[in-house]
Amino acid sequence: MMKLACHRRGGINGRGKIILDVLKGMNLPGDVKRYDLKFSPDSTGLPSVYVNLHIADDIHPTKEKISRLSNIRRTITNTLLARGLENYPYVKLVTD
Repeated sequence: MMKLACHRRGGINGRGKIILDVLKGMNLPGDVKRYDLKFSPDSTGLPSVYVNLHIADDIHPTKEKISRLSNIRRTITNTLLARGLENYPYVKLVTD
């Protein structure tokens, strides 16, 4: 099992703990090397959290990889919304 590094920007509080608990409870694909959280208003000014999943840069990803990463993004978003998170979750893929 891969050990993921979690980097948090802006400190951690109750809402950050909820997100970290969700992420730690998921079987993230090996493509995800680490993740970090950023609490910031979105473009409309509403409270949001950006969950950045760090992956290796891949110029020609396979259809399977695209599907796998799309599914985990959707699963994380849906799980966080179901937990009643105050901040809207934006799950992004970030290449290192």
